[in-house]
Parts: sequence; structure tokens; C-alpha cells
Amino acid sequence: MSTGLERDSAESLERVDELVGGVFIAVDTEMRGQPAPMVYEILEATLQRRLPGIDVDEESVRDAAARISVGMLLT
Repeated sequence: MSTGLERDSAESLERVDELVGGVFIAVDTEMRGQPAPMVYEILEATLQRRLPGIDVDEESVRDAAARISVGMLLT
């Protein structure tokens, strides 16, 4: 019995979205007010570790890093 998720299924995409949102919130908690490039590096490394092989929208990650840096991450 397989417990994996189908690629591109609605459930898989929902779980990836939840995981990315959780990463953003966790990094916001730890890195709020830090320089945006530093926040971006942490976000990128964390997402690569948590979602190996899955492409993440770089523009969204940069936007989240900028928002975290100035304390304006909208969850």
C-alpha cells in the first residue's frame, strides 16, 4: 500500500502550499527585521531542504523575504 501523493494532484499541491506557508511563518518568527538577502538565503535553503526537487516561485520567495525583513509578512 502506497502512502505517497500523486504528482500535481489537488491534495499534493495543497500540502506543498501548506508546507511553504509554514516555512514562511517559521522564518518570519526567527528572522523578522533581518536584511532581506539574509532572509532570502534562509528561505531558499529551508525550502530546498524541505522540498527537494520541487521548483518554488523565486519571485514569491523574494517578496516574502522582503516582507519578513520589514515585519510585514501577510499570512
